[in-house]
Amino acid sequence: MYSEDAIQILKELVAFIENNHVFDRISDSGCGYIDPHRSDAFQNILDRAKALLEKV
Repeated sequence: MYSEDAIQILKELVAFIENNHVFDRISDSGCGYIDPHRSDAFQNILDRAKALLEKV
């Protein structure tokens, strides 16, 4: 159903996002610090990718 290349690329992408703490949002706390975080949409995509990888 899925090509081996596509599965390998998805594994590498998920690992990169997790290992490098990739975020798509940043909030300013007002005291000079920033708080990076993942939006619900980004986290949902990441969770779905992980779930798919567990099935294959």
